[in-house]
Amino acid sequence: MVRLQLICGSAGDLLDHVESQDVITSRFEIDGPKLKSHPRVLAESVPFNMEADSLNAIVLGEDVAPSMPEWDISLRK
Repeated sequence: MVRLQLICGSAGDLLDHVESQDVITSRFEIDGPKLKSHPRVLAESVPFNMEADSLNAIVLGEDVAPSMPEWDISLRK
């Protein structure tokens, strides 16, 4: 099972509850170092990725078919 969670705004005390099987990705250069050095992230060796560019992501759900415009937009080369 794959789960995706997106947080826009404050994460509250979420980092206090991460575990080693979690993965954190941040696209904010300013907050990235702060998040990466959080004591719980370090103690649990939580994988951390920081995206420092301005690219956006598209996530396709299982209901998107090749005949739909979303398919073409996300797979455009």
